[in-house]
Amino acid sequence: MTPSTFALTVVADGFPLLTDVQPVPGQPSHLAVSVNGGTISWVSMDDGSRGEILRIPEIDESKEGILGFAFHPGFPGDDRIFVHYSVSESSLDLTRISSFHVSPGIPLGVADDETVVLQLDGALPNHNGGAIAFGPDGMLYAAFGDGGTDAAPTALSQDPLELWGKAVRLDIDRTTGTSAYGIPPGNPFVGRADHREEIFALGLRNPWRMSFAPDGALLIGDVGADGWEELDVARGGENFGWNEMEGAACWPLGAACNDAGMTPPLHAYEHGDAACITAGHVYQGSALPALDGLYVFADYERGTIWAFDLEGSAPPRVLLESERHLVTIARDEAGELYVGDIISGEILRLSAKGAVPAPK
Repeated sequence: MTPSTFALTVVADGFPLLTDVQPVPGQPSHLAVSVNGGTISWVSMDDGSRGEILRIPEIDESKEGILGFAFHPGFPGDDRIFVHYSVSESSLDLTRISSFHVSPGIPLGVADDETVVLQLDGALPNHNGGAIAFGPDGMLYAAFGDGGTDAAPTALSQDPLELWGKAVRLDIDRTTGTSAYGIPPGNPFVGRADHREEIFALGLRNPWRMSFAPDGALLIGDVGADGWEELDVARGGENFGWNEMEGAACWPLGAACNDAGMTPPLHAYEHGDAACITAGHVYQGSALPALDGLYVFADYERGTIWAFDLEGSAPPRVLLESERHLVTIARDEAGELYVGDIISGEILRLSAKGAVPAPK
């Protein structure tokens, strides 16, 4: 195999059980990082200084915790940060999206004033999804898992009156009735009594990370069960098949199924060793011109990082075998890419081999 021309360069460390990394809007040398145990902090890539942004005290370090977060696209003018997390309260497992106010500046101030935007009750402590991102249309997109476990998957992903196993699209700048959000009029099921109007796409198992293609399409990485990991493309109204299908195959594997109306993934790959897709971003930076316009994603278990032409027919190209547990991929305001290793607690920049590490 040709030696890789790419490498991972550590830019910050000391975040064990990190789950997500995001750029701090308007502060190009700062990243924000969440850890499973319930905190989000900022860190400077220039000098390694850091501080806490928010803490959710009822979270413990288990399969539950902070799953993902997103700054409002108007930040710091709109000072809200939106956090997707799961927690156990009164013996009930909850998955929740909440907003917090963050005092802008360097360093960022501590967030307060939690407002629960959307909450799903009754999940098992697994398959909660966690994908959350603002789209180019200014709407908040989030994706929930099927609410089950490997041993007890649910059929809720195919129930159009449930939000488990769905991607949703919310207008968080206006409210409807007692809701903390409005329903965008362009949502695919608006006005239909047989569907929740929040739903943007159906049939997901455990959607882990999502982003947007240059044409605005939503790119979702959905973690598989028995044999396949998949990358789905949603433009509104798609049904990606779980738990009738996994990837482009019937589920359980080898069974018969009805795939009528199901949308196959844009790309799927088989399990070899245990596998778990970590969705990424289209590269839009300048440091790695060979990746211009390519979608970069990874596998949590294998540590493989690939680049993929969303418009082409060629298979993804392996960029490097990192042997790391890559739980998230972030893109900064300059379009450069970073990954987070949940085990080592490091944030690393995707760079050319031989690049000089940034100071910490």
